Amino acid sequence: MESVKINLTKQKVDKLFEQAKRNAPALSPFTGNFTANDERVQAVVETLAAKMNFKNGVRVQNQNLLAANHGLSKSISTFFINKGAHTVFTINEETFKIDLTYNPKYDCIELWWLEINDKGNGLGTEIMNNILDIIDELGEKLYLTPVPFVTSGKYKTNMDYHNRFLKLRGWYESFGFEKIALNTPSLMYTAE
Repeated sequence: MESVKINLTKQKVDKLFEQAKRNAPALSPFTGNFTANDERVQAVVETLAAKMNFKNGVRVQNQNLLAANHGLSKSISTFFINKGAHTVFTINEETFKIDLTYNPKYDCIELWWLEINDKGNGLGTEIMNNILDIIDELGEKLYLTPVPFVTSGKYKTNMDYHNRFLKLRGWYESFGFEKIALNTPSLMYTAE
């Protein structure tokens, strides 16, 4: 199940988010059984772990995937995403967090979450280059939706938030990601 809605007011996004959380299915604990598609994600994660020498390892769990961007009302930067329950591979280190999953709609790997705690030192670029090298090696595609992280008071206006979304989308596009359609903020990278 995947629903993506755009061009919403902040109030509508908040209402959809609360409704999705209320209606979310109960998640069963991860049993350790992978589907063939989970194994595709696992191959990316294990190769990335070997390249970057993670200290904390990889955690695998079932998770409800919800995201919302409260950008400028009636703009493409205002959207809500509900993907339902997925098996998620999480790499959580002191300076960054990465979540990868399988996207059944586009039959590809999905970068659900990339958060860098210490911005401006090139770590995000290093991680993205490593992920894309692996995507190329394995002949996969990588899907993502750029959503800026919001901390209280960080953005003074909706326009500040909208501009942050555009900057983030531009950063991903600089790696070769392309828009998949006009009616979605999501991007796709296809192996070269």
